[in-house]
Amino acid sequence: MTSVSPAAVRLMSDIAGGIAIAALSITLAVSACSLFTIARTRSAPTIVWCILGTSICTSMVHLSLTVHYTYPWTLNDGVLCSIVSRSVTWFYCMSVAFVVQFLHARAQVVDEDASSTLLMKVIQAGILGVIPLALVGVIGTQSYIDTDHGLCLPYYPIYVPALLTIAVVAMSSLLTFKFVSAIRHHNEIIDMEQPAVGIATIDYRKIARQNLLSSSIAMSCTTATMAFVLINDIIFTRTPAFIMTIEDTVGVIDLTINCAILCTCSTLWMPPSLKTSLSNLFSSSRTSVSPAPPPRSMSPKRSSAAAR
Repeated sequence: MTSVSPAAVRLMSDIAGGIAIAALSITLAVSACSLFTIARTRSAPTIVWCILGTSICTSMVHLSLTVHYTYPWTLNDGVLCSIVSRSVTWFYCMSVAFVVQFLHARAQVVDEDASSTLLMKVIQAGILGVIPLALVGVIGTQSYIDTDHGLCLPYYPIYVPALLTIAVVAMSSLLTFKFVSAIRHHNEIIDMEQPAVGIATIDYRKIARQNLLSSSIAMSCTTATMAFVLINDIIFTRTPAFIMTIEDTVGVIDLTINCAILCTCSTLWMPPSLKTSLSNLFSSSRTSVSPAPPPRSMSPKRSSAAAR
């Protein structure tokens, strides 16, 4: 990667900083909405707390990477560089943990007895196990100042992406399977208790498909990001600046997608006023797109002739 020109590295770092700033504004907005909803709710569900935790941790990662790529680093900034690099490791792991905790809470919503099962207890212990992994990762994270490009570049220990990938894939797959199975079970019960008599019921199969797709996208993004970090750790002792900016940008996009998917899986985090505004917006857009009905005074023959 020595052939990459300083101008290209500078351009890529500017792009990485711009993406981090844009993503930060999105996740901060989600954090503010979630916090407002929790403050207005006497007993907020666990799902909302998970969305708040994910958005806050994701915002901290975006803020740290914004500093990474917008601050003019010199050799005298070694301590600050180390703090910022370690904060990325900590908050990334915590953001992923909150995402998996969201899946855990979601599975409990559709299966009231799930919390007492051995599987859910083991998964909950695995989620808590991310905390010591993050602490070890913070200790092992290294950083250095690239004087050629004026950048603070981190090096994440190889065991963090390896263990985090294994844990996320295993726990997310089990929780998604648990959720979809519970949804299907509910749907079978409804089909037996309410035979087809023209009564409109909730399309649980559609809910299961949508959540399965969302969970698969989130898991794929996290797995791809961790695989990218893992490969770079294996190939490079010190990841070149150009590759590092790409790696961090991929991480920013990954976390932002995860946060967005959590928000689309549930609207409980939205304040009532925001829900009403969005509902009115979508209703007005559908009304403006739909064709206007023919005038009542026109007979069917005249209206068909006008259409021709």
